[in-house]
Amino acid sequence: MKDLIRRHLFEVGHYGNVITKDLPKELDNSLYILAHFLGGFDFMDVIKFSKESSQEDVEFLGELVSQFPSKQYQIMRNVGGFTELRNSKQYQEILSFLLDGFSVDKTQLSEEDDMLTTPVPGSKPNLSVSSGNFDKDVETAINSQWFKKYVDDNQKSAIFKMWDDEGDAWWDALDLASVTSDKPRDFSYNTFGNVINIIYPLLRLSWIGGIRNTLAGKLSSKLQTLHYGDVTNLEYYIVPTGFDYSFEDSEGFGGNGHSCWSFDIFIKGDGRFNDITVLDLLPERKYPQKVYHEFDDNQWDLIESVWEQNSGDYQIVFDQFCKVGLFVF
Repeated sequence: MKDLIRRHLFEVGHYGNVITKDLPKELDNSLYILAHFLGGFDFMDVIKFSKESSQEDVEFLGELVSQFPSKQYQIMRNVGGFTELRNSKQYQEILSFLLDGFSVDKTQLSEEDDMLTTPVPGSKPNLSVSSGNFDKDVETAINSQWFKKYVDDNQKSAIFKMWDDEGDAWWDALDLASVTSDKPRDFSYNTFGNVINIIYPLLRLSWIGGIRNTLAGKLSSKLQTLHYGDVTNLEYYIVPTGFDYSFEDSEGFGGNGHSCWSFDIFIKGDGRFNDITVLDLLPERKYPQKVYHEFDDNQWDLIESVWEQNSGDYQIVFDQFCKVGLFVF
């Protein structure tokens, strides 16, 4: 396998399909290169697409990919500029069609939120993590005046260049770019720092190409089993939908800072929690996002249990959450 990867990445020639024989060789090879260098999807996503898509869908994806730098020699011309490719409109269109193009159930969750769809009772909900509103919010944030008080455009470019070179969003790059941190990296959770809690997470989200490429985003399509006390049969999906933040400005007579996630939890209706059936715990079946004091004690225990099981994947970006939605399917 290592020899196949080496040949495919660094030599020219015909070596057949790499991911799946269910796609045309050129499309298969190009998706292999894009997955390796730019990310946002993995081999299982490609295989799933090949199994579930029509011939028309395959041809359309092939057209999108052919119009994008997807050959190894084309990609390597852009070394140091992978961020621009990853965040480009063309690449986001490829990701959107590859991952979401064959989704079913298009009923909107609400008029204001076009990121998720309402689950049909008894069926799997549509759990696609959109790169739309969430990532627009990220780009708006990093172009705000508050953000630029800490990181100007030259510093941001320098940080992204270092991260591109290393293939990792390492913290010390901020120091090398002369970004002054108001708090050390090994912080305690009782204090808040604008750089570590807002600036760095937003930079990281922008660099990796949005929520879809976080661990939290990738986990959203995985049906999980809740491990809590005697609970063994409660299954759920957790899907990040947005974030909120405000800068610490107490010295300037502003408020205390915060940064946090918003997410939805989709729970199978045949489970139990705290010896209560899911349908008794959530009789309305649909609870759009709200803050903790609007849930009852048992509902909040459920939310905290799900968060505790997933917090490691979320806290790489923001270490807390603000609003949660609960839905039964």
